[in-house]
Amino acid sequence: MTLDLRDAGLDRLALGRAARRAVSALHDAQRRLRPPGRPTAGRTQQSNGLPSDVVLRCEQARQETRGWFDPWSIRGGFEPAVLARDWALQRALDALTCSGVRHAMVEVDGDAVVIGSASGRLDGAGWSLALTRPATPSQLLADVRLHDEAIATCAAPRRARRAWARGATARLTSATVAAPDLASADAYAAAALAHGAGALDWLPRLVGVRALLVTLDGQHLTTANWTGQGRVHSAT
Repeated sequence: MTLDLRDAGLDRLALGRAARRAVSALHDAQRRLRPPGRPTAGRTQQSNGLPSDVVLRCEQARQETRGWFDPWSIRGGFEPAVLARDWALQRALDALTCSGVRHAMVEVDGDAVVIGSASGRLDGAGWSLALTRPATPSQLLADVRLHDEAIATCAAPRRARRAWARGATARLTSATVAAPDLASADAYAAAALAHGAGALDWLPRLVGVRALLVTLDGQHLTTANWTGQGRVHSAT
């Protein structure tokens, strides 16, 4: 986890304390996450000590993505993986805001969640991020501006095992999704990668969600609300 705290209203000592609280909250949350075992009788029940809100969010994501995100479909048992990680990261972000931080970015494995603005002031500018192509990190994929939201990219083969849906296809090389929180962005990106271009049937129906999909032949497919939110760069 990488923390980028930019709050102009707090001095270095206050920011340092906030960062330590965030790391402590992350570690506390991770201790609550134990490896899940076999599926429980009900989808919404707690699984081997896993926090019930993680299991519930997995079920919600399964419904929202029409089953293309389904951690119950893994052979051998329930596997929440990224959403469990994102639940822990949200605890860290909550610790930051409780410490008075209003402008920050939390980044992990190339995914990010932001609050406030990179300037550290209430100017509404948000954060500008440069997204690289997963297969060729030296090449820029898109510039995107985020406002109190999260962004995640799911790409094959780096996260092929996390596209847990039935009938996963290789029609997309990557799926990038911006959403109100990181768990949603991760779940929708994994589902979109599994579904392929057909994900554009359900992605636009999700509130506060925009997406950029890259096909095998290099085409860029986006939801209508991606326009004006960032430039997409052609492959070189």
